[in-house]
Amino acid sequence: MKTKIISVVVLTTCLVSVWLPAQQSAPDLAFPADPDYLLLSFTYIHSMLENPDTTPLMQIYGDGRVHVHYPVYMQRAGDYELQLGNLELRQLLLSLAETGALDLDIQELGELHQLQKELLAQQNLLIYISDSTEMVINVHLEFYKPPGTSAQIDNFQKSVRWSNVAQEAQLFPELIELQGLAEAERQLQAILERVNLRSVED
Repeated sequence: MKTKIISVVVLTTCLVSVWLPAQQSAPDLAFPADPDYLLLSFTYIHSMLENPDTTPLMQIYGDGRVHVHYPVYMQRAGDYELQLGNLELRQLLLSLAETGALDLDIQELGELHQLQKELLAQQNLLIYISDSTEMVINVHLEFYKPPGTSAQIDNFQKSVRWSNVAQEAQLFPELIELQGLAEAERQLQAILERVNLRSVED
């Protein structure tokens, strides 16, 4: 029997499935309203680029300032900013927590991911995604209480890295953690698409 290869060309991001958080006690968190306190950074690392721009695509600070940097090789090349209110910023972080991204065990997800790939291989199906793109999310909070627990983690720091999140969420719908990570990506991308982004050169 011939082996079938499922090839996914990374051109656009489109998820058909809708991710819904599990019902559990809500997370809690805190951060200083400091304009120099980097709360969150979000970016992509493109494997095909020889000299990628190392500046994060988006950085969010404690006072709600959002700095967006589009590299020269992107359509909207330049630097932009917008301002989030304290309540909106807090809700954004809580929404990210509810996706499971702040509690994600990358090693465990990697093992589950490998298992699913092996199951597909047993069915003579191989997964191939061209032009790998790694998503990177870094979060730093004064404290964080994960959902479903009263345990408080002071000086919370989390770094999440995963390649081709949206495409893999489509390919592996049974991996709930991956669905949550795709939802986190959608939430952060939504900020990048806001119409009130203003150029810092204006």
